[in-house]
Amino acid sequence: TIRYYASGQTNTGGWGFTSSSAGVNGLAFTGAFALAPVITTGTISGSPICVTSTDNIPVSVPYTSTGTFSTGNIFTAQLSNASGSFASPTTLGSLTSTINNGTVNALLPAGLASGTGYRIRVKSSNPGVNGIDNGTNITINTIGAISSGNNGPICSGQQLNLFSNGGTSYNWTGPNGFTSSVQNPSIITTVPADSGVFTIIVSNGVCQDTT
Repeated sequence: TIRYYASGQTNTGGWGFTSSSAGVNGLAFTGAFALAPVITTGTISGSPICVTSTDNIPVSVPYTSTGTFSTGNIFTAQLSNASGSFASPTTLGSLTSTINNGTVNALLPAGLASGTGYRIRVKSSNPGVNGIDNGTNITINTIGAISSGNNGPICSGQQLNLFSNGGTSYNWTGPNGFTSSVQNPSIITTVPADSGVFTIIVSNGVCQDTT
């Protein structure tokens, strides 16, 4: 309980305050005052972050807070747009808790637009409070859809052709020690040992994806 006393205007034109009782023309206020909770989002690691067209990317969102949260409260991590606005935030993950400090295990959704001004904040539901964002811009880079394929099945001795697209550089690996940095390589004369799984890492110079 906090008691405030406000006195009337002084002879010099200022306003004075008493400490024990209301002065003449003064007002006394008595009651319990609860400060609204404050939520502060911590540092987001990993920027710049690469996002693909198909996979959600895990991100840890730490937060600290002051104040009291009621039973059933949900802390929700939200992503701004690429300019830092939370007018239409994207939900990344949530945590049911009344504890002041914690971490929301969140996921950046596949297919986000590239940008250098993203922010993340944590908000609560009970009471409803929009937290302070992480304080620094987050860069998100993206790589579009990639694909790969081949002309198989083929017989031993025939030519195997591999195909890929979606990037600017390519790194193939496969059975029988196969490697290539060509986008669409071939094995002119195959042998049985060439059978198996071929994998390619596709890069656009900023991000990479594997298929």
